[in-house]
Amino acid sequence: MKKHLYFNIKNSIIERNGGEILYKERFILGDSIETVLRQLGATSIKKVLGNLYFIEFYINEDYKVTYSYNINPKNKYFLQRIDPYPIPKGVFKTEEDIVSFIKNDLEKFRNAANSKNFETFVAVSNDTVNINYLVENLFFNHNVDKNYLQVLKHKIEDVIDTIEEIESKSKKINDVCND
Repeated sequence: MKKHLYFNIKNSIIERNGGEILYKERFILGDSIETVLRQLGATSIKKVLGNLYFIEFYINEDYKVTYSYNINPKNKYFLQRIDPYPIPKGVFKTEEDIVSFIKNDLEKFRNAANSKNFETFVAVSNDTVNINYLVENLFFNHNVDKNYLQVLKHKIEDVIDTIEEIESKSKKINDVCND
């Protein structure tokens, strides 16, 4: 338990009244969630500054799923998936919520990894993430004409419509926890 006594010096000085206690709580919460994540099969858990975590799970020999979460000053958990493609998953209230989400997410990934289309799914998912970066880069670094932005908006709406159409024509997977 000695590791619970290590502090981030800046937090200890800035938040003298209560900050140190809150920081201790973050360590304790993080240590107990680590145990549960290892029981779920985490192959690596890296802690950075006591409240930022990176967790790896292998869903098969070829693919890993990596998550990152941090504990904010309100003792809430912000979770994002990093691999096989990055996507924020939201803010969770408790350790149990984080574990439950990761458990269900891993079940879905393990099921999806059995599909002959899994590699294409991962590639398409990474392409959609790349689109966000490209659009942001375009807009932040160029004076883009409104008409060009409207063209992009319509094309993205077409993609969304296509996804919805495919979803309506595809059989739902019922044996894995669905959102």
